[in-house]
Amino acid sequence: MHVEIGRLGEGEDAAAVVEDVQRVLRDVREAVEDWSKMHERVSDIVDDIRTDPPPLDADELRQSAELLEWFADGNFTFLGYREYVLSRVDVDGVEEDVLRAVPGSGLGILRSDQQVSESFGRLPEPVKAKAREKTLLV
Repeated sequence: MHVEIGRLGEGEDAAAVVEDVQRVLRDVREAVEDWSKMHERVSDIVDDIRTDPPPLDADELRQSAELLEWFADGNFTFLGYREYVLSRVDVDGVEEDVLRAVPGSGLGILRSDQQVSESFGRLPEPVKAKAREKTLLV
């Protein structure tokens, strides 16, 4: 691989450019290394939709499975995958919807578990409503 960068102007930080290139290459490496695992997860999800479907409209289930299969057939570039749990928690005496990452579930550029504050997982009102809709894909 050859990376060419034009001359840096006076005062530009060469170390920052190197860091940015390394970060992008790390993202590419992680996405490529976990490519097959992400495809396996999609296959597992489609199998679950077909063998143990949630109580939703049959047409919605069929369309969702077909869309995910279409993605996996090379029509979508999977960069990362992570599972989340939507739960209600008490935050300062108020019950809030909070989105929490499932530790160890990340793949690709989302493979690293990160510590995030409780407030980071809180959802704005329109997102709360969307997250609680009884649809398969949101």
